Amino acid sequence: MKSIYGLILSFLLIPTLWGIAILSRKYMHFKTQTTRKIIHIGMGFYWIIAMLFFDDVLIAIIPPMIYLLLNLFSYKYNFVKEIEDDDKDNYGTIFYPLSLVILVIFSYEIIKQPYIGGLGILNMAFGDGLAALIGMNVKSKEIFNNKTLAGSITMFIVSFLVTLVITLMFNPSLIMLKVMVVPLVATICELFSRRGFDNLTIPISSTVIYYLLTFLS
Repeated sequence: MKSIYGLILSFLLIPTLWGIAILSRKYMHFKTQTTRKIIHIGMGFYWIIAMLFFDDVLIAIIPPMIYLLLNLFSYKYNFVKEIEDDDKDNYGTIFYPLSLVILVIFSYEIIKQPYIGGLGILNMAFGDGLAALIGMNVKSKEIFNNKTLAGSITMFIVSFLVTLVITLMFNPSLIMLKVMVVPLVATICELFSRRGFDNLTIPISSTVIYYLLTFLS
């Protein structure tokens, strides 16, 4: 029964975020770049739902697979303008649910530590999402690849806080110096990734590095 509640919440997540984005664009005149990041940040809550309600990888992978199919459809037909980039060479909306699928399999089935996959997803959702919003709205020096200093600093701070909170909750014995490596790598991935590839590089690198630091060092 717990899994059913989780699936219901997971399937409500996308239309809720789409609705927020559409209304904010219509009534608050948000730009498409802003509405995309609202959805980007909000989708990170899927992993919180997953950790609370799902124990089986076969159940946990259902919503990300649906998200991936919906985003592929939207990318091809521009079904939801609020999530699509005008640049069709940007595959971020496809890579985002793909990273969810990959990390569900890795963290639920292979290493059996869902919180480690959650660290990667939340670093991408909150860190990358807020970095983009700050970068678009705060005047700052552009440092590389159309990324700004303010955005990169935001990425590092947010991903550090996410990593710190998850470490304190699930792995408090981990040396804090090691924790610093994860946001540093996530920030580098955000800075150098193009065409939406940061939606793959940030969560996967964060998850794998944290796992290596935790269990193989």
